[in-house]
Amino acid sequence: MAGVEPCMLTLTEASRSIRAGKLSPAELTRSCLAMIDRFEPQVKAWVTLDRDGALREAAWLEDERRAMKSVCCACNDNSLVTSF
Repeated sequence: MAGVEPCMLTLTEASRSIRAGKLSPAELTRSCLAMIDRFEPQVKAWVTLDRDGALREAAWLEDERRAMKSVCCACNDNSLVTSF
């Protein structure tokens, strides 16, 4: 998957790349944030974006060599969201 931006990988591809050590959670997160930065001025899709929280979580996953159990996602601003 050389040359493909991490944010453009499917969930399966990203997960496999992370498990194989070819991609880090932080790299994936930074790529997703860069894509948001690129298109947000035109799309205006985000009401709230916890950039620091996302990067902190990615760093935690890397530092502790934890298995990635979640991926970033966008939630509609009128959706009820809860933690599991």
